[in-house]
Amino acid sequence: MATVGPASDSPGMLDRPVRAGRDVARPSFSRGGFEGHAARIARLRAAKKAAGRRIAMPVAGPSARGPAASHRIGFPRPGEVSRP
Repeated sequence: MATVGPASDSPGMLDRPVRAGRDVARPSFSRGGFEGHAARIARLRAAKKAAGRRIAMPVAGPSARGPAASHRIGFPRPGEVSRP
């Protein structure tokens, strides 16, 4: 299993691990834009087809990071949580 993001864009960084047996590639959407993500996934699909392999691509849902995000989506602030 490996995470696939912008650092995987250099030649061979997607197809060599597929040929070597990688069977899970988790796309990372924390860096880059939609076009780069779509191109990376297309190259990964081409690499698996060329290698004659199947690869799982699990996609995580959105995650809240940092205090600004936690307040926007309604998480309690520190000190607002009480135990029964």
